[in-house]
Amino acid sequence: MTALTHRLRKGAARRHGERSRASLEVDALGKTSGYQLTTPLEDMSSEYTGIIGVGTSSDGGPEFEARVVFDTGSTNLWVASVLCKDSPCDREGSEKFYDPAKSSTSQAFLEDGMESDSDIDIIFGTGELKGPLHVDTYRVGPMAVEKQPFAMIREMTGDVFSSFPFEGILGLAFPSLSFGGIEPFFERVIKAKLLKSNEFAFYLNTDSNRPSALLWGGVDKDLFDGPIVMFPVVKPHYWSLELVDFRIKGQSIKAHVSDDSKAKYVLVDSGTTYFTAPSEMYYSIMKHFPEAACSDVEDYPPIQYVLRSAHNQTFTLEVSQETYMVMDEYDSCRPAFMKLDIKRKSYGPAMILGE
Repeated sequence: MTALTHRLRKGAARRHGERSRASLEVDALGKTSGYQLTTPLEDMSSEYTGIIGVGTSSDGGPEFEARVVFDTGSTNLWVASVLCKDSPCDREGSEKFYDPAKSSTSQAFLEDGMESDSDIDIIFGTGELKGPLHVDTYRVGPMAVEKQPFAMIREMTGDVFSSFPFEGILGLAFPSLSFGGIEPFFERVIKAKLLKSNEFAFYLNTDSNRPSALLWGGVDKDLFDGPIVMFPVVKPHYWSLELVDFRIKGQSIKAHVSDDSKAKYVLVDSGTTYFTAPSEMYYSIMKHFPEAACSDVEDYPPIQYVLRSAHNQTFTLEVSQETYMVMDEYDSCRPAFMKLDIKRKSYGPAMILGE
């Protein structure tokens, strides 16, 4: 089950410089019942990033603190490592990245009982990562998951990795998406009962100059107005919601495209910057929103995602032009949409709702 908050507040936010706020609940018998904590996120223009810790140093803290993307569109973990020598790793020197030789909890990744040093290779929409699997303690605030497999980045390919200080990915999608059947970080958090409630929530501030946050173990009622609407995850591979319709000016876009391009699902993906649509839907959407001077797009209508809620009712999520139009350096605005056809029929056709 996933949830969307309605009418997010612009003003409420965490203080700058605050890395993690955590509380530990204790029940009437004196037993701990899990953390509720906050990971501050920084808007890096193309992605939101936050701090995690990897490994164990001589003082008991993390061997390396990485600025990572918390990605609901993938499942595996990636950490910048001393293995990465070429651009963009050499921008500030890879010696500051994760070094397994300096971590007291570092372990080799075993495959069929043998140490494996072969690289895994994952292609994302805007880049590619390569590197070997390793095992160490993985930390988010006070949460520590021991013996967590992850990939040490040896190579980064793609402009996205040089556009901001990228040091890794923490995947938050489902186990079926995991490489090699590796148990994902959040599954291990659930099994270890580290959280007060097995949930996480994103607060993305509409003002990029103010902080955003990833909330673990519950939501903060000070960060939204109105009710929380629950939606069933209909394909637990991605965070996939049933898309009843997609409308512009009240008119269905789905009704006028072929079945191969008629999106059935919306994928909630915090690691994708733009919105996406299957080919025919994409071209229909773009006809409504030609690129123009930003002063001329203020009357562009909202786009409407009609979703199926947990109570089998429809809910219309409206996104205004202030969100789906993006401005370039010449004060020209264009739709923040990409054409993307999800080939596997079991998970598509689908649209992606990026951050």
